[in-house]
Amino acid sequence: MKEKRSKKPKIIDDGRTVARMDIEGMPGYERYARKRERENLEEKKSGDGTAKPEEEQLILTPGEKSAMKRAAIILGVQVAFTAGGVFTFMFLIVWLWMKLAS
Repeated sequence: MKEKRSKKPKIIDDGRTVARMDIEGMPGYERYARKRERENLEEKKSGDGTAKPEEEQLILTPGEKSAMKRAAIILGVQVAFTAGGVFTFMFLIVWLWMKLAS
């Protein structure tokens, strides 16, 4: 008699990781995150034990600083106008509903 062949191919585990499985919020994530942070700190330290200043400091020109401030102010104004517009729209809808209901 013939032997039945398995339709599924045999999978051999070679130990490679296809996707990262350390997801924030999952059990054990904090332990691996702390370990990774320690390893990163050790890599960033120079020979005398101090951190390298060029990797930790962000140097911005005055033009870049003013552009960031301007962008933050514009974003705040946009959020305020959007919130005010939504509030006004909802107020008008409720006012119109009450006006027509009575």
